[in-house]
Amino acid sequence: MNDLRNNRKFGAAGEIIAEMHMKKNGYKIIQKNYRTPDGEIDLIAEKNDMLVFIEVKTRTNQQYGLPEESINTARANRIRKVALCFLSDSKGNRNSDIRFDIISILADRKKLEGIIKINDDDNEVANKSDQYCAIDHIMDAF
Repeated sequence: MNDLRNNRKFGAAGEIIAEMHMKKNGYKIIQKNYRTPDGEIDLIAEKNDMLVFIEVKTRTNQQYGLPEESINTARANRIRKVALCFLSDSKGNRNSDIRFDIISILADRKKLEGIIKINDDDNEVANKSDQYCAIDHIMDAF
């Protein structure tokens, strides 16, 4: 993950940051990048008998709005559909309440690039990224 100029790598860095943010706040990550033919859920976490499906959106600026504003009704419906697949899958046999959250990240691309280049450890990247990122955890987003 040495070149964040690639948007996919930048998004992956955002997912690492979001994962560490959730762990710091007492969530247990039970699945990353859960995929079906209908789409993907970035993170699935658990806390206090609540199963949380998390969409991570990372941007470098607000030119096109806040990161969370890119989750429109169609996108939310796709995420719900993928969540239903997870729940019907053997991995999803849980008696928990569910919630759909968004982790919105505004990051300084150049500074985050510098952290990634000198650290291969995801934990270290996430710990240092707090000073270069604005992280907003939006619970019950949709």
